[in-house]
Amino acid sequence: MRSRLPLWTGLFAALFLAQLGWWGFVIWRAADELRDAQYAELQNTLLAAESRLPEGGSLDSREAAWQRLAAEYPQLAFNREAGLQISADALRAIESRRAGTRVMVLSESSLFAVLALLGFGLLIRTWKRERYLLLQQSNFLHAVTHELRSPLQSLRLAVETMRRRPERLERYSEHMLADLDRLGALVDNLLTTGRLEAEAFRAKIELGDLVTALHAELDRIERAHQLQAGRVQREFPNTLTARFDPSTLEPIVRNLVENALKYGGDAPIRVQLEQDGSEAVLAVEDQGRGLEASEIPHVFERFWRAGDEQVRTAPGTGLGLFLVQELARAQGARTRVSSPGRGHGARFEVRWGMS
Repeated sequence: MRSRLPLWTGLFAALFLAQLGWWGFVIWRAADELRDAQYAELQNTLLAAESRLPEGGSLDSREAAWQRLAAEYPQLAFNREAGLQISADALRAIESRRAGTRVMVLSESSLFAVLALLGFGLLIRTWKRERYLLLQQSNFLHAVTHELRSPLQSLRLAVETMRRRPERLERYSEHMLADLDRLGALVDNLLTTGRLEAEAFRAKIELGDLVTALHAELDRIERAHQLQAGRVQREFPNTLTARFDPSTLEPIVRNLVENALKYGGDAPIRVQLEQDGSEAVLAVEDQGRGLEASEIPHVFERFWRAGDEQVRTAPGTGLGLFLVQELARAQGARTRVSSPGRGHGARFEVRWGMS
């Protein structure tokens, strides 16, 4: 049904424009018929006035007789050379009325046609946007299902193995904790998105040391993902104070780092903290897929993920970067993304005020 909407919209638009053209044609033709009727009426008036003038009399006697009748026939004029005839003003008035009607038809029909085309264009655009959102939501549901199924299957396998081989309890417990962390992060993203959508989130901004807080968050991420040493390269000053909400730092850093790990391949990612004027800037930079110029405006949109929406291969739900931007915005921070192009990595920034 959705795929046929443009066809039905086109047919409706064609019928509307045809009706609009017929309306203009009818009014146009009616204006011509009115002009012809007015000309015929003037000709009858001319004949009636001519019959009241003396026949065969001198020019002066006819002119004198016309002077007595002129008030009754304002559309006529007497010329000593041409005799009695329709006045130029009456002819101009008839042509002026027809011209005015034509201008009205052309202007109003053109305006209606433009408005109709704009309306149908917006309808098609809205339909395409709706289809795109439906596709994104469908991919989101599939992604959430996959993100939930994978750790649950891993947990089940670990529990079953531990029941058969208790000596491997410590080894498998680490994997189970990692899967639980993954599930917890997914649930946190969903809950935070719901709070943001319901406008139930209120940032609690404090003045604190970003360096200490970021080190703690990165340590937690490295343990959860069992990252090798050097995979996350930190470039921090000894201390840097900024105004931020400590409760939002964990999802912001986690989503930025996980995004870099997802699209950065096996290359190391760089996490940098520096001062830029009156702002503290956290930058997460990878050397992976990169972004095309057309993709950059959509990076922080909800459900959006890099790549073809029709063929989704990258894992994830499309909520991570959306949450980064919304959580940053809620505390007065700014987000920014840049990329040299496809295949050259990307750089994500969050900028907090320092005072």
